[in-house]
This record gives sequence, C-alpha cells and structure tokens, in this order.
Amino acid sequence: MNGVYIITAHCISTSRDAEPASDGAYVEVYTTDTSESLAKARAMKELAAAGWRCLDITGVARRTRQDYVANAEGPEYFEQALLDGIVLVAHTFPRKGPHW
Repeated sequence: MNGVYIITAHCISTSRDAEPASDGAYVEVYTTDTSESLAKARAMKELAAAGWRCLDITGVARRTRQDYVANAEGPEYFEQALLDGIVLVAHTFPRKGPHW
C-alpha cells in the first residue's frame, strides 16, 4: 500500500464528560483503505468508537509519499497510517464562536 485516504470530518463529542472548551473538533482520519467509500465507512466507525459524532465530511483526499516531498505538513500521520492502517488527528475547539 503506497497511498492513504485522508477524511476530514466536523464532529462533536458524544461524551457527557466533554469539556465545554473542547467539545467540537475537526478530525482528520488517515486510512489505508483501498477506495473512498471504504475509507469513509471506516472513518465513521472509528470516529464513533473514539467518542465523536460526525456532523459533516468536509474533505476527502488521496495522498502518496510523493505528496510529502515538497510539503512537510503531516508526513508523520501518513507514515503512521501506513504502519497501523488508521490514524485519527483531532483539532478541538469550543462549541461556540466562529466554528458554529
């Protein structure tokens, strides 16, 4: 496998104990699935298992190692996904303000 799908999802926490200062997130799911539909399905399953409810998928991209030659942003998540099959990266924010 030489490529990774990156699914970006706008989510809210399903935990009753979620901190009000960080109960929303944009989560990037890096997965080695072989098609976009499989990648999206796996992303939704993994997000739910991690305590996130997806409000919207805001982006889908297919990346290869070549994409990281000129752009140094995110290669560690790409490489980890190649090893583990999946990586979730959550960028949290309060459920108030410009994101809502």
